[in-house]
Amino acid sequence: MSENGLSPDIIVCRTEEPLNADIKRKIALFCNVKQDAVIEAADAETIYDVPLHMMRENLDAICLEKLELPCAMNRLKKLEIILNKLKHPKTKVVVGLVGKYVELQDAYKSIRKPLCMPAL
Repeated sequence: MSENGLSPDIIVCRTEEPLNADIKRKIALFCNVKQDAVIEAADAETIYDVPLHMMRENLDAICLEKLELPCAMNRLKKLEIILNKLKHPKTKVVVGLVGKYVELQDAYKSIRKPLCMPAL
């Protein structure tokens, strides 16, 4: 990248396995970034977990520092509350789906999937 005049401040590594300190050190060395600016983007249980994973890797603080912006103290507290409710529901809801094309396997996939409904 440096031959094109680009030099990254942060490297986000998409990974299925955790990155150990040695791997982060090597990535930082070869990409010319600080070791704490090598961010692990591991698989998440849900898309809503991703901002919290990034926060645990301090991506928010690093970005704010690079942009010379003040650090906010709230740091996704509302999202943590929503995720806790999503992962640990107190009640169960039964949803009935009435439709014209129920015999077609994918006809209502966009409705069934977010509701975690089994195939019809």
